[in-house]
Amino acid sequence: MYRQIYNFIRDEIENGTYTNQLPPERKLMQKYNVSRVTIRKVLGLLEERNIISRQRGKGTFIALKNSPKTKNKHFRIICMNNDYQNEKKSDPLNFFIFSRIMNGIMTAAVKFENTFDIVGIREVWNNANIDFIRNYDSISPDGFIFIGCQKSPLVEGVRKSGIPYIVIGDQGIIKITKSDYNLVCSNAEEGAFNAVYHLLSEGRNKIGYIGPVSGFLNCFKKRYEGYARALASFDIKLNSELIEECPGTAENGYTAMKNLLSRFPDINAIFAVTDLRAWGAVKAIKESKLQIPDDIAVIGFDNLDESASSKPSLSSVDSQLKEQGAIAVNLLNNYDKVFVKKQTILKMVETKIYVRESSQKPDKFSGGLK
Repeated sequence: MYRQIYNFIRDEIENGTYTNQLPPERKLMQKYNVSRVTIRKVLGLLEERNIISRQRGKGTFIALKNSPKTKNKHFRIICMNNDYQNEKKSDPLNFFIFSRIMNGIMTAAVKFENTFDIVGIREVWNNANIDFIRNYDSISPDGFIFIGCQKSPLVEGVRKSGIPYIVIGDQGIIKITKSDYNLVCSNAEEGAFNAVYHLLSEGRNKIGYIGPVSGFLNCFKKRYEGYARALASFDIKLNSELIEECPGTAENGYTAMKNLLSRFPDINAIFAVTDLRAWGAVKAIKESKLQIPDDIAVIGFDNLDESASSKPSLSSVDSQLKEQGAIAVNLLNNYDKVFVKKQTILKMVETKIYVRESSQKPDKFSGGLK
């Protein structure tokens, strides 16, 4: 309700209904048939956005005099494919990533009163014609947000055109030291380092790795580098036999864990590059009549919603996807302030580790955020 009243009063101010000063709170309450609490909430928001100025004992004055109504910015979101919006059709991990990022985008968009539309990259992947994508669906956007589309020629086309844009990507896909794109990403290597460091700090010294170490999704390469760096920090030599590369399903995580147990019956910890693989590893450990975390501790990466309620609850690294979405919107709304000609924007978001039952013994387990 208060946002509707906010829009009514803002529009009246911008259209010149009030030339200098707003009516008293009591009259606004009567006009819009709302409570004093609602009116004060609306006035607070108007003042926060420098539309009005409240002066104690004198009244509420218009801060924007004779200013034309500004056009709310409209952003076009380019994602890998439209199935990301459909939980039944999409890969579970992809749907989770897209949903978290969109949650952050929508939260920030409300704050800035932005609108947006979503286009699947498969529809425009090879089309670097900026006029085509700019006028797609007959709406010309004020900026672009790319989610997981760094390989598309379209990104390069938008970059060269000078249209404001942000890529929400991964640390491993774009070289951070010489980034070619405006990028928001998580610090995947540091997240993996902290996860494995946590295991080492708990006294684990034989830690298996489940997942790719390189490939198209170079985010896994960064997670592998974080794993290796953590071992080195404890003077533990990297053992290739403790590494099980596998595709990204729970079933493959299960098979990888079985293979590790066959080679190393005394293995005492697992770092899986995704929660899906970690869930599979947990199943294999349980079937082997081993206890988690007493015999083997497990930590994953992504912090999927189900990880907090799994049995045992799974420790996991959170990439802060919601925060990445919100940061992208903030950067686009302040593009002229943050963008420096011939330089690129780089915002690296620190990960967080949720320490749960799978990696910490009950007498130490706090369930909190590390």
